[in-house]
Amino acid sequence: MRQVSGMDEFFLYFERSGLPMHVGSLAVFDCSTSPGGVPTFAQIRQSLRRGAERSPMLQKRLLDVPTWLDRPYWLEAQKLEIDDHVRHVKLSHPRSWARFCSEVARLFESPLDLDRPLWETLVITDLDGIEGMPPSGFAVLTKAHHVVLDGVAGVELMTAFLDESPEPVRQEPVDRRRPDEPPGVLELTTRAVTNRLNRAGSAAGLAARTLPTMLKEQADSWTTQVEREDETASSTDTVGRTTFNGRPTAARVFGGIRLELDAVQLLREGAKGATVNDVILAICGGALRDYLQATEDLPAQPLVAMAPVSIREAGTETEGGNRVSMMSTTLGSEIADPLARLQHVCGAARSSKKQGSSTGATTMLDIAELIPSALGHVAAQTYRTMDLSSRHAPFFNCVVTNVPGPREPLYLAGAKMVSNYGIGPIFDGMGLIHPVLSYDDSITIAFTSCPSMIREPALYTECLRSAFEELRAAVETKKAPEGEARVLDLRRSEVS
Repeated sequence: MRQVSGMDEFFLYFERSGLPMHVGSLAVFDCSTSPGGVPTFAQIRQSLRRGAERSPMLQKRLLDVPTWLDRPYWLEAQKLEIDDHVRHVKLSHPRSWARFCSEVARLFESPLDLDRPLWETLVITDLDGIEGMPPSGFAVLTKAHHVVLDGVAGVELMTAFLDESPEPVRQEPVDRRRPDEPPGVLELTTRAVTNRLNRAGSAAGLAARTLPTMLKEQADSWTTQVEREDETASSTDTVGRTTFNGRPTAARVFGGIRLELDAVQLLREGAKGATVNDVILAICGGALRDYLQATEDLPAQPLVAMAPVSIREAGTETEGGNRVSMMSTTLGSEIADPLARLQHVCGAARSSKKQGSSTGATTMLDIAELIPSALGHVAAQTYRTMDLSSRHAPFFNCVVTNVPGPREPLYLAGAKMVSNYGIGPIFDGMGLIHPVLSYDDSITIAFTSCPSMIREPALYTECLRSAFEELRAAVETKKAPEGEARVLDLRRSEVS
């Protein structure tokens, strides 16, 4: 019987303070590859059942320790009731991409039942007439609590549900081990007291082990900042406040764009040493600049994104939980020129990586292990009740999380997955997240927010697409010979 980690419990703190903390994905499927024609809901449901049986984390539930004396435990569920987790939703008229995204947001915003295994899948059908959707296609919205998994583990979960060919792989019956017997109150209390004593000793050891290194790294960082002459690698010391840095409501908005991965990779030529992640950050920066200018909310200071960085060891993807560190970097929102913005973001990202602590990644996880559960719950409740996020300067404006996915096509009930959009949680002080997922030959940039922060999700979707097109046009012009560049400019002026 495994205990929830200190970092994972962070998401339970906010869940129980009234802020849902589940993550998700929206996959769109093309039924033209299905050997038996358009699959029925019963066939899709059966495929999802097989997938759930492949993943041990989807068959566990939480066991709370009385009065939050200690972190919860993962307990094997007595029986996986598939109908508690898989539902069928038919999209009503009128049908459009905006209407579809609105329905996805509504379905996603409802919290999960913490007394059951922490996942839910909704099969959405009747999508004909929506631009970009395959004929007779369907979509699958999967929700899982953040305490269960991070982005890398989420990709592993997705592949557990799907097959590598249109013909489903025959699966042998799963020999499930006998469910754990839940310990009684006395045993849980005794364990809690023992764990408290062990953590007290761990705290002293952690301080002795990490404090000298942390002080040295901080001194080196100060020295580097004083000596550094290149100030283009943006400082994130001052973060401007935007509408995203308030307190979100319980409602959600969702949207996103799908791009060809090759087209995104070509944009790396816009700046020396640029990565795909730099290109994504520059696109998000351009979209936010355009959107906030339109809503008259663009701050003078550069917008800053927090980017989770996986520190998960290879081979641990199926274990679930969260193994991430954090990196902050500017989005170049104050720069109008898309090429200059990309170059700026590229330098800022390199600077952030260099300044990242070599011990910070694991130290953050170690510190989280030492926080008493009751204190964490009370602190989260107080933070939300007193609206403390509005009383201190923002740490960052949004999240951009880039998770690489499978490069080969995957199938569900014979239907090919043609696109996959991420959906993330938002919380006080950070009301906008951009999950970025690559799959097969495409990459999606999605966003999750609330209606009081992104009042016009369709407009922000167009801002994302426009930022991509502007950067692509700038890179094409930069690469073309002078004569061809003039022709490109003339053609664009004719289109506009």
